[in-house]
Amino acid sequence: MKSEVRSELAPADQEKPRATIMPENRNKQRSGIKWLVWSGVVSLFAVGGWLGYSYYIQRSTEPITVRSLSVQKGTVEITASESGTVEYGGQRTLKSPGEDLTVEQVKVGEGDRVSAGETLILLRDRQAEEQEKDQIIENAKYELTLARNQQKIAEVQQRLEIKKAKVAKLRQPFQLGAIPESTFLEEQEQLNTTQAELMDARLELQTAELDLRKGQEKLQTIRQRLKDRTLASPIDGVVLNVQVKDGDGITTDTDLLTLGDPSQEIVKLRLTTLNAAKVQLNQIARVSAIGPNPEIFTGRVISLSPAATAQTDQKEGESSNPFAQSSDSQNKVDATVLLDKPSDSLIPGSQVNVEIILEQRQNVATLPIEAVQTTGTQPFVWVADSQDRAKKQPITPGLEGLELVEVTSGLKVGEQVILAPPDTALVPGTPLNVGEIGR
Repeated sequence: MKSEVRSELAPADQEKPRATIMPENRNKQRSGIKWLVWSGVVSLFAVGGWLGYSYYIQRSTEPITVRSLSVQKGTVEITASESGTVEYGGQRTLKSPGEDLTVEQVKVGEGDRVSAGETLILLRDRQAEEQEKDQIIENAKYELTLARNQQKIAEVQQRLEIKKAKVAKLRQPFQLGAIPESTFLEEQEQLNTTQAELMDARLELQTAELDLRKGQEKLQTIRQRLKDRTLASPIDGVVLNVQVKDGDGITTDTDLLTLGDPSQEIVKLRLTTLNAAKVQLNQIARVSAIGPNPEIFTGRVISLSPAATAQTDQKEGESSNPFAQSSDSQNKVDATVLLDKPSDSLIPGSQVNVEIILEQRQNVATLPIEAVQTTGTQPFVWVADSQDRAKKQPITPGLEGLELVEVTSGLKVGEQVILAPPDTALVPGTPLNVGEIGR
């Protein structure tokens, strides 16, 4: 019985056998799954690349709006910019000629026109006035002494003539023995004494003459000092500034007033050493007041110092110690620009802008400097070809200024170049939508 049951169940078990996977089949199954995954990733990249390429193709066909401008004749300059101070020609500040003076009268005011030799200020030197009085008295004494010595000489000479005559009269009787020798010798001694008195009187006269001459020279010097107290204008000009008033006490080198000749205007400059190395005499300069829309005046460089000097800009509250070092100190070169004609508007003492033209090309083909590309070895500009597509045009630049550049070859006056928007990079063949731009 048991054996029959086994035989009946055996076929059923054979119909449903248990699956047994071998290690080789398991590895093949995993490889297939990986292949399917990577195939999907590659497909996604391909689809994305195709979409990106399609977008790029679609976008690259859209024209880029650019602006065009023409090559024009113009002037290209290299300039040096500095600031300067306006002055009148011959401008100078008159100073006190001595110590312990008093301003007796100021005879002019600011803005007054004056002529050379005209009295500007009367000064008073009380000490010199007292010295003049004392010297006049002293000279009078010398004159009295001189006159007394002259009179004394006349008296001695008169006595001397009498003594000479008496000795001459006694000489023959003495020689004949008619008079004693002692009498003759006594008269001879008196003659000698009188001659000595005459010599002394003449010496005193010379001394008196010398004293009087010195006294007169001293008086002349004092009077010249008093005369110098009359301050006269050295030029024909205009009073720019009066720095004293009646009654002021002043000392040596006190500034009194400033004069200038308005028929000439100059600008004083302090050039940096970098600019000074490029500046030369007779170079053209443009001068303008500081401010919006200033009028421009032309002039030329008429002086240039051969050496740089130190200048320290002392700020309020800083030490005035000349040995102290300042961070603002720097060496600069003095220069002067003379305006071609008076401006009649620039204010003496005011700060102005000065542009000195170092190099210039006139009536040449020019382009704005931003139109020239210098990324490669050969400078070029962008132009539009006959199909309005971007094209590189090599050029040879010449003088390059701050705004314009000279074009010596590659373009002619009137030809057009293009400017792309700042955030757009052109490549050859880029479609263009060309607009216009003026310069």
